[in-house]
Amino acid sequence: MTRPWSERFLARVESLGVGLLADQMREAGGSAQVRDVVIAPGSARARVGGVEAWADLAVFDAEQWQRAEAALVPVRDRLLARDLPPDVDALLARIGLPLLPAQARELTLDCACGYSVGVCRHVAALLGAVARAFDHDPFLLLRWRGRDEARLLARLRRGPHRAGPEALSPLGFWTEPAPYPPPGPDDLPPEPALAELGGPGATPQDRALERSLERALRPLYDAMIRPEQD
Repeated sequence: MTRPWSERFLARVESLGVGLLADQMREAGGSAQVRDVVIAPGSARARVGGVEAWADLAVFDAEQWQRAEAALVPVRDRLLARDLPPDVDALLARIGLPLLPAQARELTLDCACGYSVGVCRHVAALLGAVARAFDHDPFLLLRWRGRDEARLLARLRRGPHRAGPEALSPLGFWTEPAPYPPPGPDDLPPEPALAELGGPGATPQDRALERSLERALRPLYDAMIRPEQD
């Protein structure tokens, strides 16, 4: 049976040797004293009994996220269906970018209470509350690592690794598709030979009319084929 993300996270934090036990964090995180839990890129914080506590996690930079998105292709369809499978941590760990903190130095714990001997109960409660939040919305783990759900899914949806048409899902049905790329030089239609509108048998009056027509149509045609400028 697959363990919930909360249990996986708390077990990982316990394994880092920071002085906190999974049961201790789980119990403290369920206290009514924990309020205003916020998980943002690189930082989680909460008020615990009137005291601010923080847990900062190293975020992936742009190049690392590019590698991470490529590594997530095997579970891309599940991610687009808003399912964060347990495989995600293993897939990212294979390229050296585990989703859950793998070393104590990735996680910086702090609290305004000033406790200086080990990790205080406020931080334990914060981590327990963060773990509970992951069970409600596992994508908060990705946000903590620096990538919002909306941006990640948008990049996966339009990424170069797609094979075949997108499977229709309730989420995809109501999601605006990615815009078409601007046309390249090879995509433009060939320009008609406006200078040759007057055939060999045209009269001078015909040619004068055709030149007037060319002068009128040329700006419209140029506007149609000219790529839009940003």
